[in-house]
Amino acid sequence: MAQRDIYLKIERISDYSTVEPDTHVSPPIQYRRDCMRNMGHEDGTIPADEVAARQLTALIYREYLDPQYLVPKPDKLIAADINEPAFPRRVPGTVIYARPGDWLHIHVKNADSSPHSFHIHGVRYGIDSDGSWPFGTQSDDGRRSDEICPGQTWTYTYKVTEETIGAWPFHDHYRNIGTYINRGLFGGLVVLPEKEHEHLPRFPFPPHFEERVREVLKQLEGKPGRLVKASHSARRLRSSSLTWWL
Repeated sequence: MAQRDIYLKIERISDYSTVEPDTHVSPPIQYRRDCMRNMGHEDGTIPADEVAARQLTALIYREYLDPQYLVPKPDKLIAADINEPAFPRRVPGTVIYARPGDWLHIHVKNADSSPHSFHIHGVRYGIDSDGSWPFGTQSDDGRRSDEICPGQTWTYTYKVTEETIGAWPFHDHYRNIGTYINRGLFGGLVVLPEKEHEHLPRFPFPPHFEERVREVLKQLEGKPGRLVKASHSARRLRSSSLTWWL
């Protein structure tokens, strides 16, 4: 099986509103719409005070391209969704696309102030990758798979097979599950057949991007607290064709 490293960081999005996730958009993106034109929305728009009333501090799993969590993955989650917000303002934070034969190593870092975990459906895994509190496992240094404390990281491993083709959810499974899921701490794993996976939309890096990333990773190589060596990250970035800018 081919190992794939995926880097997720649990992060907050301040002042997030479900009806206007981003205030800086260009056509054809439109938010604050009420197509039913309900009372008070006769012009088809949702008033600013109602937008504000729906605001909350969202929680997401944001995907990064490197183990230092320096380069967020900016790809659209759903290519056909013209109203999808830019990656800094979208909930859920990521959708992971995989294919049969992938051996997923999902590294989850908790940048929130409360403990969380990661629990997925539809794929094969051992008890150390379940993430369901209180049935997790504990490492020698005291970290737990079902309770990633602030600043800590846990690596979950999953096998993707032909039997798992389809769409599967993942979400926080620490205490107060519903509260954190309702705030956005969930996402999806989409397992596609090999031929369909090859045709996922990809975009080229801007000029000199890869060289700059390799320079930064070289500076970070050998520093403590890293998941893997920076050289591995550089190889992963070279093999990707996703767009990002510094």
